[in-house]
Order: sequence, then structure tokens, then C-alpha cells
Amino acid sequence: MLQLTARQWRPFRFEQVFKVERGESLYKQYMQRGDVSYVSASALNNGISDCVDRANRKGNTISLAYDGSIGSTFYQPMPWFASEKVVSIDLINHELNRYIALFLCQVISRQSIKYHYGYKWSVGIRMLRGKVLLPVDAQGEPDYAFMEAYIRERENALLTRYSAFVSAAQSPVGGGVKPLCKTAWRAFPMREIFDAIKRGKRLKTADHEPGSMPYVSSSSMNNGVDAFIGNSKGVRIFGDCLSLANSGSVGSCFYHAYQFVASDHVTHLKRDGLSSFQYLFLATMCVKQFAGKYNFNREITDSRIERENILLPVTSGSKPDFAYMDAFGREMVRVNLSKYLDYLKNRAA
Repeated sequence: MLQLTARQWRPFRFEQVFKVERGESLYKQYMQRGDVSYVSASALNNGISDCVDRANRKGNTISLAYDGSIGSTFYQPMPWFASEKVVSIDLINHELNRYIALFLCQVISRQSIKYHYGYKWSVGIRMLRGKVLLPVDAQGEPDYAFMEAYIRERENALLTRYSAFVSAAQSPVGGGVKPLCKTAWRAFPMREIFDAIKRGKRLKTADHEPGSMPYVSSSSMNNGVDAFIGNSKGVRIFGDCLSLANSGSVGSCFYHAYQFVASDHVTHLKRDGLSSFQYLFLATMCVKQFAGKYNFNREITDSRIERENILLPVTSGSKPDFAYMDAFGREMVRVNLSKYLDYLKNRAA
């Protein structure tokens, strides 16, 4: 495989390589909803924070946030609207494509470590005279052919992994899985479904120690993982279970196949012998039960969990149908991964 360390690299000033254009202000009261991506200074969703009715930048360019989430860099394949907190980037002496852009996004975003809220990546001399490290060809010029080949190779490797994962997730039930609407359901007490229901323990941010263990709090993003820490004493560590946010993003529920430190803002739910697919099914049902019923002003207390029921599919004997949950979970994963795999293959073709 192509290796980054096997290439010669040298620094280039932004103005030597990139054409940089500042975005423009568009106040909320003047926004007209449409299907054009409005790219702001967000580090999430490819920088897209809304959709508007017009574009001010062509597609096949790169967005770079120089304010807010400074250094967030994304490839924008379609025409888009650049807000006043981002710039659009295109190549000066070469035609940009998705593969080159994805390589450049990683290289550019690494420059953000130098900047912060008090020292912004201002558009002007600071950005244009700033330097970016790029692989070079025999003539000492940016090696765009290598950049494209490197990303293509990595993408093909990922496609192979995705294909294997999709095959492994095939449902064991022949002829598909019975739809949810054709399955009998019944409400069960939470204590009847989960063997262990226990809240995490408070750990102040100031007491976090550097480490690599996930710290799960009441976030609805990133599977609830709020940080990575090294604390092992005075904390509660769970694993192979669900976490249910009892405050903050109340009702968010995630499956954790790994060990994690639980904050006092989440409650862990565990039942021995469950597969990941069964846990994912239960997580969805917990969200249905808790997210709409509780909020910031009505948090999920221990006593309230004890009183709650969860609606689940049942066997002919009115017992929780865990076999069906597993089969349904596998089928949903397979169907959605197959769609995603088809999308990736068509895009790479």
C-alpha cells in the first residue's frame, strides 16, 4: 500500500496552492429555506447547519472554518452557501476532485492546532502566508496524483471491510423477518427485562485524569462519550450494556460493547447473555419510552425507572421475544449497510 512516510514533503504557503474566498453574512430573518447546504463554523455534519434557497459557491470545493470550530475542513461536492465564518478553497494550478479534496482536508485541518478563539485563523495575511505541508513530486511540486491514488486505495480497502461486515450481518432467518406491525407486543417492567439498573457516579471535570477509557455522560452525540479518561478509583465502570441519560439529553440511550466510566448523569442497563443486536433493539425502545416523557425539568430518577414499563415483541407464550429482536436487528443492519455499500460503490465507480 502507498505510505505517507515513503514520500518527500515540503511546506507551501496557502497563497501558492489555494484560491481562498471569504463567505458572506446571511441573517436568520433573511434566510429562505431550500435544498442548498448552508455551511457555517460547525465541526459536525460536514459543516452544514441549515439549508437555504441559493448558493454563493460552486460545488467541488473545500470549506474551511476560520472562526467557531476553527480548522473544520470539509469537501463540498454540490453548490453551497458559505457563511461569514468560513472560506471556500479551490486549487490554483490543478483541477480538484473528491479524492484530492479529502486528502487536503486532512492536511489543512491539522493546521488548526495553532489557532483558537483568542487567536483566530483570520482571512488575510495570517491565512494566505500560512503554510501547509504537502507531498511533492520529482519537480518539488504538490503531488496531486499521489494524493488521489492514496485516498482511492484507502477507500477501496474500506469497501472490502464494509462488504465483509455486511455479509457477516446477514439475518439467520430465511425469507426475511416479520414486520414489527405483524408482531404481538406487551409492556414489561424495566426490572423484569434488565438484571442490573445502576446509575453512574459523579466525577468532576477537574478530577479527570488523562487516559483512553470512554467517559459516558448525558450527551446525545458520539454514543454518549463525552471524554476519554484514565480514572480507575472512585468511579463506576460498566460494559456490554446500555447507557440511559437521566438528565441533560434526557432519554438518549446507547449500546456500549466496551468498558466505560459512567457519570452520574447516566444509568446503566444490563441483561446477561444479550447480543449486540438485541441491545440495539432495546435501546431504541428505551428512547421511545423515555425521550418523549421526560425532559430537563423532569429528569429520569431511580424511582421513576423502577416504575416504568417498556414495550417489547412477545412469543406465543407472552414472554419477551429476544430471538425476534436479534433477527430484526441483524436484518435492519444488513439492509441499511447494503444500501450504504451500494451508494459507496456507485460513488467510487
